[in-house]
Amino acid sequence: VTGPCGHNYCLKCFGKWTVGQGKRTCPKCRSAFPAVMVTNPQINYALVSAIRLAKAPQRAAAVTANVHHVIRNEDRPDKAFASDRAVN
Repeated sequence: VTGPCGHNYCLKCFGKWTVGQGKRTCPKCRSAFPAVMVTNPQINYALVSAIRLAKAPQRAAAVTANVHHVIRNEDRPDKAFASDRAVN
C-alpha cells in the first residue's frame, strides 16, 4: 500500500494500523490518510513486482548475469600509472 505521502506498507500492516488501531495517519510521517484510502487502499504494483523478482530463485539470475571484476589504479599503487614504456 502506498500512502498519499509516498510511504509504502504491506497490506496486512496497513490494515492493522488503520482498521485495528483506528489510526488514519502515516506511521512514518504522521500525514493524514483520506477516509477512502483506509477503506480502499492503493496497492503499489511496481513494488509488488520488485519484491516478487527479489524473491525469485537466484539461479535463474545467475545464469544470465555477467560479472566483470575491475581493479582500479588506486587499488594497485605498485602498478598505478606505470606503463611498459615508462618503466623501460
